[in-house]
Amino acid sequence: MKADILVVKNGVAAITAWREAHPDTRLNLRKADLIGADLRGANLSKARLNVAKLNEADLRKADLSGADLSGAYLFGAYLSGADLREAKLDRAYFGGADLSGADLSKSTLGKTYLQNANLSGANLSHANLSRANLSGANLSGANLSGANLSRANLSGSSLEGANLEGANLQGVDRGETLQKLLERYATGVPFWSANDLDTIYDGIVVFVDPGDASAKTIQGVLDALSDLHIAAGGLGLEFVTDGQQIKVGVAK
Repeated sequence: MKADILVVKNGVAAITAWREAHPDTRLNLRKADLIGADLRGANLSKARLNVAKLNEADLRKADLSGADLSGAYLFGAYLSGADLREAKLDRAYFGGADLSGADLSKSTLGKTYLQNANLSGANLSHANLSRANLSGANLSGANLSGANLSRANLSGSSLEGANLEGANLQGVDRGETLQKLLERYATGVPFWSANDLDTIYDGIVVFVDPGDASAKTIQGVLDALSDLHIAAGGLGLEFVTDGQQIKVGVAK
């Protein structure tokens, strides 16, 4: 393991040479201290990096596909454009990290700490984010289609333009993204951040233009809003409607 760590500390060229000489061997970097390391574009696919210290490391466009980063420390790390497909990231710490444009499809991020992380434009399709802490994270334009977000903390997160089609958000699965449902059936209701729900929805009135939507579809929108509120740690939302307008209040 110490020899593997030395290879990585010698830089990307040394890593490339080592990989060429050992094509079928996984780098063992468990608990390695790589704080602030320059690993831009490094081939670390399938490497064992669990519980490694990578705070503020530069991993832009690095290949970490299939790597084990469970429990690793990546506070403030730079991972924009990195390949993290099918990586094990459970219980890792990505607080304030830049993951913009990274590919995390089919990765596992159970109970992962992603507070204030930049995930804009990231590919998280079919990723497992169950119970992940995404509070304050920037998920604008992210692909979350088919992702498991059950019981994740989304308070203060930005989901503008995100693709949530088929995602599991506390049991919500409407066949359309919440954003599209809201845009189609609720006039004047933008896709707010989850932590805004307590203040924004308390007693406001939403005017509904049903168009060709059935009563069942509109009820689906209301149920989706309530489920989103629960996922953000709230008690759910209560609705009163006369067919033309809906009064929304936070459940007490």
